Amino acid sequence: ELIDFRGRLISILQLMITFGIVVASCINAIIISTTSGDLEWRLALSIQIVPAFVLWGLIIILPFSPRWLLMRGKEEQARQTVARLRALPADDLEVEAEFRDILAGFEAERRAGEAGFRELMRKGILNRVAIAMTIQMFQQWTGINVILYYASSIFESMGFGASDSSIIFVIVNSMINCLATFPGMWL
Repeated sequence: ELIDFRGRLISILQLMITFGIVVASCINAIIISTTSGDLEWRLALSIQIVPAFVLWGLIIILPFSPRWLLMRGKEEQARQTVARLRALPADDLEVEAEFRDILAGFEAERRAGEAGFRELMRKGILNRVAIAMTIQMFQQWTGINVILYYASSIFESMGFGASDSSIIFVIVNSMINCLATFPGMWL
């Protein structure tokens, strides 16, 4: 059950990222079609400050994670946090079971000892780290980020007009990206 819940959260995170790309594309389209010169990039940059301040303000009400509280020896506060996150009383069996799972994982990690950066260089681990880093590098280098970032230039080089390339096609591309997230949420 917890694994399904985490999977849903990751899917929702990806959906929110792609939805944010759609919103940013629409805002950029409005800015491009209504302003000119230095005001374009200044306005686009300034608008990004608004959600940053909203997130900064909302982070104040977020509780500390139960694992972080356990690391600081605040066991009862960790249990209360699990109860608050589950919207259940602290003495509920589900809260207690989840808290015990978190506590067992924390204790197992403590018994295993501290892991340092040097462990990544051990034989058998280094090759896995190198493979993971290489895959991520190529994903960033050749993936959707390149297409989204250079979309208007790509469309323009394909022979479409500058206006269509920088407004309409970019919005359509980001909407397709967002809509394509939905099938992945159920696979």
